Amino acid sequence: MGRVGPPFDGFGAAQRGTMVIVGPTDSSREKVRHQIHAERHRLQSLVESLTAIFDDLTEAADASPPDDEHDPEGHTIAFERSQLTGQRESYLRTMVELDAAELRLEDPQAARCEGCAKPIPEERRLAVPTTTRCVECATFSVNGFSRRRR
Repeated sequence: MGRVGPPFDGFGAAQRGTMVIVGPTDSSREKVRHQIHAERHRLQSLVESLTAIFDDLTEAADASPPDDEHDPEGHTIAFERSQLTGQRESYLRTMVELDAAELRLEDPQAARCEGCAKPIPEERRLAVPTTTRCVECATFSVNGFSRRRR
């Protein structure tokens, strides 16, 4: 027999005084936590790989003539090092965001959109564990508008 009522969104309700606070269920939180750990592990591997490539590139640059600005083969070594550094910093920033997202998992309100206060569906929190906005509000803010809680 099918379930009667709204579709399950990964949220359960807890009574606190006279106000009902709806937050993610333990199961939903653990799924998101698992996703955060998997993404952190993936990014850590990428950071280690980029660091090794950067070190190899630096070592090769030290062994070659100093005129890499006129390399007929393509990009300069300085350009490649700059790209590697930028990508590595981006991964490290995302890892910090993942740490913050994991800390927010214990707060029932953290699974609510900071733009409209509606629950962020579990599917979105699994796809983008660092999100603080629902799809509608995230799209709204990307298009240059700001949406505040009502």
